[in-house]
This record gives sequence, structure tokens and C-alpha cells, in this order.
Amino acid sequence: MNHVYRARELSDMCVPWVRVKVVPLKNKKGMGVSFTGKQEINVSDDMAKWNEHDLKYVVFHELAHNYLSAPHTKNKNHLMNPVINKGMSVKKIESDFTKIAKKSKVCTVRGRKERR
Repeated sequence: MNHVYRARELSDMCVPWVRVKVVPLKNKKGMGVSFTGKQEINVSDDMAKWNEHDLKYVVFHELAHNYLSAPHTKNKNHLMNPVINKGMSVKKIESDFTKIAKKSKVCTVRGRKERR
């Protein structure tokens, strides 16, 4: 998936390969689910109806949970807000993800140790 490749690039390859599964989500609640420790994220099977922006938002959001241990935020103009911000630019999505990766204690971003 192109969004996983881009996330790896933005994080200086810190984000490992993860399994991205398209599945029906229980109770149709949310657009994605992260399984921390399993290197797996699930994306709702409704994604066929989404535009490219929404898909990128959800994949980057779940990757930030999964490997970078990023929590949700109440800031409505941030990637880690649990409600998708349809007005957020792709540049902002990528910028937020890069900042999260650089702050992460698990990344090799310009000299930090990578979690294995």
C-alpha cells in the first residue's frame, strides 16, 4: 500500500512493515483499528467508498498508534484526533506524522535507537 511506503519514508524507515487488512469492523465503529505489538492494522471494508485523503488519514493515524505509540489528542487539527478532519491537507497529515516519528522513543530518526 502506497501510504505505508510513504510513512516509512517520512519516518526514515522507522515504521516497520505492517500487515494492513481490509475487514468489516465490529459494530461499524471507527474507520480503523491498530493492534499494537502485532504490527497489524485493520481498515474498514467501507474504504472502497472513501477518497484518497480519508484513506491516507486513517492509515497514517493507525500507524502512529501501532508503532509509534501515539495517543489520541483533542486537537481537532491534528492527525491523532479520533475524528477524521476532512479539511486537513495531505501536507499537514504528513507533517504531523513526521513530528510524531521524530518525538518517538522507538525510531531511528537521525541517530536514535530503533525498537526491534
